[in-house]
Amino acid sequence: MRLLPLLCVMLAIFAMCGCRSAPISYYTLTPADRDSTATKSGRPAIKAILVLRSLPAGIDTTQILIRTDDTRLRVEEGGRWVAPLGDELRGALVDALRHQYGIIVLDSARHDEAPVPRIDLTVRKFDVAEGASVTLAVDWALSNTGHEPGSSLSCQAEFKETSASTVSGVVAAAQAAVLKLSRVLEVAIEASSNGATPTC
Repeated sequence: MRLLPLLCVMLAIFAMCGCRSAPISYYTLTPADRDSTATKSGRPAIKAILVLRSLPAGIDTTQILIRTDDTRLRVEEGGRWVAPLGDELRGALVDALRHQYGIIVLDSARHDEAPVPRIDLTVRKFDVAEGASVTLAVDWALSNTGHEPGSSLSCQAEFKETSASTVSGVVAAAQAAVLKLSRVLEVAIEASSNGATPTC
C-alpha cells in the first residue's frame, strides 16, 4: 500500500517535466557584423528621414509567424523577435543605411538645416513560408523637404529570398530581403540629395 503514494509522486514529477516548455531563442533582423563599406571609403554621410508607416495587422509582434498554407499561420514556439517586428524592421534598415551606405537616419528635420530626403514606408507583406521563402513587399514614397521639382516619388517593391527550414534560416532570408530594400532606398535618397531625379 505504501507504493501507491510513491507512485503518485513519481507520476506528478513526470507530468511536471512533460509540461515544461522548451527554451526560447531570440532573433533580430540586424546582423551582428555589418560591412561598413561607406565608412571605409571615407564617403561623407548623407542625412535622411525614414518613417515606417504601417505593417499588416497581426504581424507587428515579437512572435515569429510561419505560413503553413494559403489560409493558416502558426506561431514559431521556439523563437521570438527581440522586439516587435516593426521596430526590428526599422532598426535593421537604419543600421544598413548607415553602415553600408553612409546615410544617417534622422527622426525629424531641423528648420536651420538643408533639406533632407524623406522616405515613408508601408509594409504590405512580410510572409514567411515554411521551409521555402521569405517575401517582403512594400510601398514607399520619397519626398524632399525642399520640394524641388521631380523630387517626389511613389514606388512599390517586392523581395523574395529562399529560406532554409530552420528558424535561423528564416531570419537569414529576412535579413537578406531587408538589405535589398535598403539598397533600393539608398539609391533614391542619394539621387535626391544630389539634386538628381530619383527613380523606382
